[in-house]
Amino acid sequence: MYSFSTVNENLGVSTLYHSFNDSALCIVIEKSEWNSSQKKDKSGFDKLLLESFQSIKLETSISKIPTEFANTLDSLLREQNIKTGQNENTVNFTGVALTKNKIFVCTAGVCRIHLVSKNKLLRFSKDHNFVNDFLDATNQQLNLNYEKDSSLFLSQTRMLGSINPDNKPPETVQWEVEDSYKILICSTTYHQFRNPIEYVDSFLSSDLLNMNENETKIGGFLAIIKRTNEDYLEF
Repeated sequence: MYSFSTVNENLGVSTLYHSFNDSALCIVIEKSEWNSSQKKDKSGFDKLLLESFQSIKLETSISKIPTEFANTLDSLLREQNIKTGQNENTVNFTGVALTKNKIFVCTAGVCRIHLVSKNKLLRFSKDHNFVNDFLDATNQQLNLNYEKDSSLFLSQTRMLGSINPDNKPPETVQWEVEDSYKILICSTTYHQFRNPIEYVDSFLSSDLLNMNENETKIGGFLAIIKRTNEDYLEF
């Protein structure tokens, strides 16, 4: 059994959510670059989400849908950007397919997905930016502060639609889970590249529909998906 709740104060975010008898699918795309006028327009992203979803074959395994979705959306956005010769339409992508014992995650960019079970943070996705790429390549820790060094945190190395030859493909991972769990998805406006321990507990315990401006950091996106069964109604 799945439930989905969200607060979306970001006009650059589009979402798609479907639940089935024993699985669920959630796709979130966030426009990665925009100017002030573009914030008022999703640039047809809702339509692109639907088009990408409809292109997936019915026989496709639920485990493969997030990656196929990302590849299709990437092609559609790249076609638009190739025509203009600029990265006008690029997005952060988070796709997650949920089943009883496994979660299939596909990400590109700096939106985050977190896995929580029995009130414990178990997993969270990696930010695809210069900071993490430097850490992975050199195994050295950078002493950076988001407020002072925001350009480094926001220098993305993976995004959908980019025609930059150095852009990397989406990353796909698989998480093993218990029967009951929660998934938290949030945009950069929420996490601001903090350690998840600093914000996950407060967000998971909040009533999303009644969160005030201080709690939501107005302008961002937050979603919580819960899977419960008759043996674990609370966790």
